[in-house]
Amino acid sequence: MKIFFSMLLVVLFSSLTACSEPLTKPSQVDRDDIQLLMLKDLEAKYEKEFVVEEFEYQPNTSDYIMHLHLKSDKKIVFFAYLNSETGNSGDSFLMVYWNEEASAQFYPLFYKNFPERPLIKGKPQISISFKNPNVKEKIIKEKHLTLQEIERNYKDSYTLGLQINVVIKDTSVRPSDYQNRIFNIMKEYKSKGVSLKNVSFLFYDDVEKEISKYNLHLLNVKEVDNIKKAEDLDAFWHENF
Repeated sequence: MKIFFSMLLVVLFSSLTACSEPLTKPSQVDRDDIQLLMLKDLEAKYEKEFVVEEFEYQPNTSDYIMHLHLKSDKKIVFFAYLNSETGNSGDSFLMVYWNEEASAQFYPLFYKNFPERPLIKGKPQISISFKNPNVKEKIIKEKHLTLQEIERNYKDSYTLGLQINVVIKDTSVRPSDYQNRIFNIMKEYKSKGVSLKNVSFLFYDDVEKEISKYNLHLLNVKEVDNIKKAEDLDAFWHENF
């Protein structure tokens, strides 16, 4: 599919691009053909159906950007890009797909430790990194796309990163209480065999504010693994005045 896709791109754009000449603006027919090819390539890659929301040509370039959502879940909104001259392409589907699934797992854990149910600004940002980049390609090839499948088949091959922006209303809660709760969340992930790459919690006293009141950042696996008790988080806890 990839070879076929690349060959079609060369045929479509051989008359439109040249290294030594200005780029010719593609016709609407060319744009429609590229959009269809990009969509078919993505659906073949992930064996899922997508709906195109927007398709853009970047003027004076060979670049196209497509915004889509998963047909079965409109919350999964992502983008794909293509350079028609080089054939280079990419997309953010798995990043968004995994973040949505990881967030669904995170919320019960968060509210268990924060029974006041504070607001999370935006969404939890939960990233997945693979220790060996070839694993991601294998996951795509084998279509083991869900986190549950990854946990089952590649348990020791990835790490999670957490960035959570929390709006706090109860000013009577002491910072040490927040540290205890964050530590309990980290401990529960570890008890499930999940390696945390980095952990960031930012606490805001107003949803409209851009600067947090408290923040905690563990920036790498070593810092995370050195946290053996809640008090160890003191060194990473900061208050903004």
